[in-house]
Amino acid sequence: MNMTERVTWIRSHVPMGIIALQAGWLTFYWRTIVDMIRFRSTSNRNPATRSLFGEGVSRDLIIVVDTETVALNSTASGDLALLTGLLEQDGVSTLRYADGGPPSGAPRQDKEFFGSAAIGWIQVTPDEPGDVLRTHGVVWSDGTNLNEGALAGDTVPAIAVQLAQRRGHETSFESTPDAVLVAAADAVGADILISERRGVAGLDSQFARGLTVSTVADAIALIGLFLRSRGNYLEALAKGITIKASRTAFFEHSSALFLPHSEEVTDLVRAVSVERNESAIRDLAAASLRRMGRSLQRRDEVWRLASQVPNADVAEDMSSALEAMLAALMGAVDATSRLIHVLYGLPGQLHTSGWQKKQWQKDLRQSTPTIWSAVFEPASHPASIDVLRLLRNTVHAEGLSAVDVRTSGRVVATWFLLPLADGETIVRQAEMVAPLRAWGIFRSSDGSYAADPAVLSDRLIPAIFRMLAAVQEVLAGDLRDGIPEVPVRQSPRLGGPAIASSHLKLIGMTPRSTV
Repeated sequence: MNMTERVTWIRSHVPMGIIALQAGWLTFYWRTIVDMIRFRSTSNRNPATRSLFGEGVSRDLIIVVDTETVALNSTASGDLALLTGLLEQDGVSTLRYADGGPPSGAPRQDKEFFGSAAIGWIQVTPDEPGDVLRTHGVVWSDGTNLNEGALAGDTVPAIAVQLAQRRGHETSFESTPDAVLVAAADAVGADILISERRGVAGLDSQFARGLTVSTVADAIALIGLFLRSRGNYLEALAKGITIKASRTAFFEHSSALFLPHSEEVTDLVRAVSVERNESAIRDLAAASLRRMGRSLQRRDEVWRLASQVPNADVAEDMSSALEAMLAALMGAVDATSRLIHVLYGLPGQLHTSGWQKKQWQKDLRQSTPTIWSAVFEPASHPASIDVLRLLRNTVHAEGLSAVDVRTSGRVVATWFLLPLADGETIVRQAEMVAPLRAWGIFRSSDGSYAADPAVLSDRLIPAIFRMLAAVQEVLAGDLRDGIPEVPVRQSPRLGGPAIASSHLKLIGMTPRSTV
């Protein structure tokens, strides 16, 4: 049975018109769609626990590092060096775990009546055989508090079975050490377990519902998202060096990473604006860049909401963030078309410009065929514009209806139904860019479509940015020929490939997720 046959929308009486979707199999596809992943939220308790985002939430992010596969030390480089720096940020609490327990020389905290524990480490000890209520004791210390816990009798065996099934050709007994790791991380209340053990990352277990098990690369993006929610807009970290920005600057710099000619175009357009005494030229270019940054900022909101326990409030906030993201992205596209209209002196009034308008396309092809070719010859560019346009136009009509995604009777995510009138067109155009699964779009047995807003954002934004980057490349060449005396500015804030790579990893949009 293929994916299409296995999806059904179950319309039910849910507050605010939310629709329920039974889709326990969906978690197998989430991880393959996009590099960014969600924080898992515990929703089987009332009130919900472990939430990191939302009103009144200000606790630390708790991380467990599997030292068997993730070596954090002063000589680390690449992703490990970046991760090491992130773990030292305010608001991040870290515990380490090793199968054999803490190293013998680790500093310890002693507490009368409660025993002793290695500071910054988790220590797991097996109980006496025959205890049906628990299998292991757990002790950990952050240097101030010494804590004790236990692993319930069926937790480790159940997780071991799940790991064995994920790996294939392995017994649950062989998976037991890894299951202890996962169970211990959950027992200490960790939000993230960072491990590179085979088949562990991405584990979705009902026995560790509040724990996100991730690789180093995934953890960097998750920590970056968390820190930005606390006002810490890190762009890069290195030994003794921390590069931060204001919120607005961070997202403008983020968009510039996808637009290699953006600063050159900005300088050239400014020169043309002065030469022609037309401030509108400069303002249109600036508006396009600002809106690109805003779309990434709204994308951050979507991901934070996707990491909260789903409910009616989250669905409403998600709808608002998604609409704002679409409006900002469409605004960048429209401002760019108007900039081209003015710069190249296309016929007609300014309001007649627009990449989707047939007459303007004809005028553009006649006036500046290089720009037309850059946008319309790769079929993926106009297709991306159509997807954006049709989704954005829902704000003028009934909007996007929320969908509850359920597994085992538990709501695990909020998605949105594509508009019935344009769903087929959106899907057809989206498939010209990437497979539907890569967009987070799924089809039901009744022919309707639903989309994961977080995954959709991470597919749509880079697709539109690629189109705008193609326009800017041609524009930079044309303007440079006309105004050769304007020097090409090398931006110190991007600081070369290393900082750019770090920045992209922190926002969870590495080159792999833009393909």
